[in-house]
Amino acid sequence: MQSLKSVFKVIASATARFLLFFLFIFFIASCVSHEKYPYEYFVAQYHSQIKDEIMDANIKRIAGVASLSFRVDHTNAVTDCDAVVEPDTAEAIALARLVENACWSLVLPRQALFEKDGKNIVHKLRIEAPDEYYAMHPGRLPLHAQQRFLWRNIFEKESIAGIGIARFSIDVDHLGKAQRCNVSLDPHPNRPEDFRKDRTFQLALRDNCLATDFSEHPGFKIKNSGLQTFRSVIRY
Repeated sequence: MQSLKSVFKVIASATARFLLFFLFIFFIASCVSHEKYPYEYFVAQYHSQIKDEIMDANIKRIAGVASLSFRVDHTNAVTDCDAVVEPDTAEAIALARLVENACWSLVLPRQALFEKDGKNIVHKLRIEAPDEYYAMHPGRLPLHAQQRFLWRNIFEKESIAGIGIARFSIDVDHLGKAQRCNVSLDPHPNRPEDFRKDRTFQLALRDNCLATDFSEHPGFKIKNSGLQTFRSVIRY
């Protein structure tokens, strides 16, 4: 029996070393890809963010095709956004504003990719009906609903300076009252230079969290006793 345990320990140790090696190789490959193919990385980041931002805010469940024209400076910071949707109806105008707002929310990798004057980029976007989008990405529906809840109740009251990521760990009792709100602020991986470690802002988010009624949170479940823990990451 002892020798069998020793064999399992050796296997577990070898497996752990293999996983660490695999993760290391994956990390290096990502870095090389980022450095070797900066424009492709830029495009991949744009595509991964723009649809997510649109669907997160698409509470009116609008669908259509938009022509988005946006400008970035030499560091890839967005400096102008303009979207056009045909025909010129009320719904089309609402969809265009939705796309423009998503465009302004983009946090693209800080790279010296273009000339000093920056670059104009034009892209045609097909915005699916939310039901179609979430059928293809089922995990994003509850994620977006929870992020909207936190943004509306915790962030909208505050003036946000800088770019970063807020990580929340929240314990809620059976009535939906927050018993603990841990909030940490970290740099955004695409633009760490634009992060501001603001203790006042961090405490304001914590206080807003503690004052929030989580019985309306999309993930809240009524329990007779005990605590529920919510963990969320919000990019700002």
